Amino acid sequence: MTIYPEKSFLRAFRKLAALDQKEVDAAIARLPAVVGKPHEHRGASVRRLKPGVFELRAGLRLRVVFTLSKDVAVLWTVGDHDHVHAWLRNLK
Repeated sequence: MTIYPEKSFLRAFRKLAALDQKEVDAAIARLPAVVGKPHEHRGASVRRLKPGVFELRAGLRLRVVFTLSKDVAVLWTVGDHDHVHAWLRNLK
């Protein structure tokens, strides 16, 4: 699986504290092992937000929003619940 971070994800990621960045990196590292295995999604904190749009939890506070297309996960943003909710409202 290829993981592609969009510029919007990288901008949001750079704003995080170093400890938060480590949590996000660890969560993303687990992603290839669970994609395509729905029974493992709950344990890895993967949840469908909209058709084709998913969230990956990184710790208690942070969420990574991504889309899947075949063998590519595109990371769109990272942030808390409010940030993700605002991002989804702007998604068309």
